[in-house]
Amino acid sequence: MRLATWTLISLALLLAGPANAQQCHFNSDCGGIDDSCINGACTYDPPEPGQCRHDAHCPFGGLYQFCDSLTSTCDAIECHEGRDCAPGDICSGYRCIVDVTADSDRDGVPDAVDSCPSHTNTGQDDLDGDGQGDACDYDDDNDGTNDLDDNCPRLANTDQDDADSDGIGDRCDEFTDRDYDGVADAADLCPDTPDWGQDTDRDGIDDVCDLCPQVADLLNVDTDGDGMGDPCDPDDDNDCVDDIFDNCRGTFNPAQPDMDGDGIGDACDPDPGEPPKQVYQCLSMAYENPLLTEVFDITPRQLLTETAKVLDLSSATDGVNFGQ
Repeated sequence: MRLATWTLISLALLLAGPANAQQCHFNSDCGGIDDSCINGACTYDPPEPGQCRHDAHCPFGGLYQFCDSLTSTCDAIECHEGRDCAPGDICSGYRCIVDVTADSDRDGVPDAVDSCPSHTNTGQDDLDGDGQGDACDYDDDNDGTNDLDDNCPRLANTDQDDADSDGIGDRCDEFTDRDYDGVADAADLCPDTPDWGQDTDRDGIDDVCDLCPQVADLLNVDTDGDGMGDPCDPDDDNDCVDDIFDNCRGTFNPAQPDMDGDGIGDACDPDPGEPPKQVYQCLSMAYENPLLTEVFDITPRQLLTETAKVLDLSSATDGVNFGQ
C-alpha cells in the first residue's frame, strides 16, 4: 500500500514539472528577460546572437533602442510621442509614420497629399505645376519674381515690362497705353505716338503715324523705308528713277536693264529672256572698225565676249560673227 502511494506522488510531481517552474501562457508571463514560455512553463531560452525578444535585450533598451517584433532585431527609437515627429506624422511603436487621416489646415485634403498642408486650399490650385499649391507658393507663375513684386503674378513675364508704368505688366494689362494718349494700344491706330484722332485722308490711320497723311493708303506701305508712303513717294524703291519712268518701280534697279525689251526691267521680270542676235551682229560690225580696235586695244571678239560674260548672255552669242 505504501509503495503504491509513493508511485502516485512521483507520477504527479513528474507531470507537474520542476518544483520551481513558473506556469505561463505567454512569454510576457515570465519574469526573466531570457525566459520563454515553453509548454506552459517559463524556461531559460536566451535569443540567438544579434536577435532580441524584449527591449531589454537591446543596448540602452527602451531609451535609445527597442526590439522590433517583426524582425526580432534592435532598432533606433525615433519617437516616444507625437510631438517628437514632423507635422502630419504620428508616433507608433517608437516610429514616426504618416498620419493619413491628419488634416492640419482642415481643408478636407489629408496632409499626406495636400499641396499646401498648412494653408487652406480645397481646390489644390497649382498654376505652375511645381507641386506647391498657389496658396503657399511665393511665385505662382514660376517666372523668378516673387508674387508680391510681380506685376503679373498669374502670367509668367520675366522681363516685367510695363510700358505705361501703371504697375500692371504689359503681359496682363488689358489697358496698356504706351503713348499715354488715353487710347488703349489694342485700339490705338498709333500706339507709340500720342494722337487725338485726326485723320485728314480718312483712311483709318491717324495723321501722326500716317506715312501719307494727305493720300489715302489703307496699307500704309513704305517700300524703300524712307518715311514716305508709296502712294505719295515719287520713287518707291529709292533707285533715283521716278516711278513713272521706272521699269521696276518696287525693286531697286538704277541701271534699268531690260534684256528682252518688254518694258519690264530684268530685276522684276520673271522671264527676262535674251536680246535678239541682231544686236550682237551690229555691235560686231561696229567694232570691226580698225580705229575702234586701235583705240581700245582689244579685238571686237574679246570685247563682246567679256561683255557677254558680265551680262551672263554667253548663249546669245552662239553663231554670231564677231570678225577677227
